[in-house]
Amino acid sequence: YVAAGSTTWGVGHLRRSLAVIAELKGASIPLRTVAWVPSDEDRSRLTTILAGYDQEVLRLDQISLLEADALVVDVGTACQPLIGPWLEASGIPVVALDWYSPTAVNFCAVINLRGGASALRQAIIRKEFLQARVQPGPSTYDAVVVMGGADPRGHLARLLSIFRQAEVLRGRRILFFAGPLSSLAGDNVPGAPWIEIVRQSGDIAGLMAASRLGLTNGGTALMELTSLGKPTIVFPQTEEEDAFVGTFLDLGCSESGTLEAGALIGAMMRLWENNDVWQERSAIAMALIDGQGASRVAARILSAFGIVSGKQAAV
Repeated sequence: YVAAGSTTWGVGHLRRSLAVIAELKGASIPLRTVAWVPSDEDRSRLTTILAGYDQEVLRLDQISLLEADALVVDVGTACQPLIGPWLEASGIPVVALDWYSPTAVNFCAVINLRGGASALRQAIIRKEFLQARVQPGPSTYDAVVVMGGADPRGHLARLLSIFRQAEVLRGRRILFFAGPLSSLAGDNVPGAPWIEIVRQSGDIAGLMAASRLGLTNGGTALMELTSLGKPTIVFPQTEEEDAFVGTFLDLGCSESGTLEAGALIGAMMRLWENNDVWQERSAIAMALIDGQGASRVAARILSAFGIVSGKQAAV
């Protein structure tokens, strides 16, 4: 099982793959897991995530396939052209998650999670989010800001600037989660009395669950917030995310983000103060992503390789 991540590619694939890996190991499948992170600097900042993998590599040629009967890959679109020829050269059966580049001849299944509402049944949600979904705690924060990947459109810093200057937010609590590759990872980021910046947390699921609403991009965090029933304001980072968030917008559990301060804070106020709208959006969100995607994906992987296991879930 090969998953990839970096400052450029983001870390969502590395994080979520651990949930699928846990399902496959629970089905007693002999499995070797490899994290492909092509930068020593990124590897040093991702030690917590990488601890869940058997091996870390900088290059694909460091992965031995001598004893492998099959491959599972979960990598971002940006690095699929790089890994595609390597997969084809392997000559063994491949199951690929979220694969949109031309497929290699030895692909036996492609499991896409970004093909509209029906595909989101396979959205991979980690176990800690399932727990937070079933047993939510009290609302501690009015909003949580989570931007994955390298944030190429610079939303995180601009949102922080807007909120820092918004005296109307006095008395509110806004949480910024600065992940290990975030531009806010340093210690000298100016805040405000109503802003809290968390740089490392062993309970990001709990922090997100304790927030009234989320501001995020169109990646893993959007799916996690949706599974928790949190209405979201979305700020896509790439053309791929521009298309992906359409399902969330069309169904009404999310709305498009704006960097015009008055309009953005107005949208947040409406969600804070109109509980009927909040409840409606929350119900739509939880129905869209039920949190069982990891077991469905694991079942499809096993089926693609002709493996029968008593732990296969309904697909």
